[in-house]
Amino acid sequence: MKPTNYIKVGMVTAIACFGTMSTSHAAIAVAWSGGNGSPLSVTFSAPVEFQVTGTPLYEATFLLVGVGDLTSNTIILATGMTYSINGTDFNITGARSGYDSIYDTTANDLIIWGGGPLPTIGDTMILNPGTLTLTGDYAGAPPADGDINMFITNGLGGNISPAGVSVVPELSSALLGGMGLLSLLRRRR
Repeated sequence: MKPTNYIKVGMVTAIACFGTMSTSHAAIAVAWSGGNGSPLSVTFSAPVEFQVTGTPLYEATFLLVGVGDLTSNTIILATGMTYSINGTDFNITGARSGYDSIYDTTANDLIIWGGGPLPTIGDTMILNPGTLTLTGDYAGAPPADGDINMFITNGLGGNISPAGVSVVPELSSALLGGMGLLSLLRRRR
């Protein structure tokens, strides 16, 4: 095969690889700790990315769907995690559950928010990995570890983003990309 053909095959393979990268809309894995009379914490092991598609009314507000009535409609402090809007980091500062709004929330949803600026349509928001601790002692057992769904709210519970996503290459994509790189590096002997 001519050297130019190896380059063409490599380029086609690389393009095919990037074309098969998928956006994962799967639930977000979390681990819970504490409770039973001590502060409750939730750990996110990977960043969660959102695109703002609606108009927010208040600061950045994340909604964790169906995790339980953890604060009994009381606003509490939350510490230990950050989020970013278009690359600038801000602290998560508060949490509330047990709040049944007229929008997309129920009493079993946990809303967390930060003190950053009001996001706008088109902004990229990322909840950074870390452990969020809710102040105050939680009498019950912590929720079960596992997958949850999340979205950004308008501040009153209305969904203004698709579910949190992250770009995850499929195994076949990684193999295809590796083959493309190898064919680009191969020299005619």
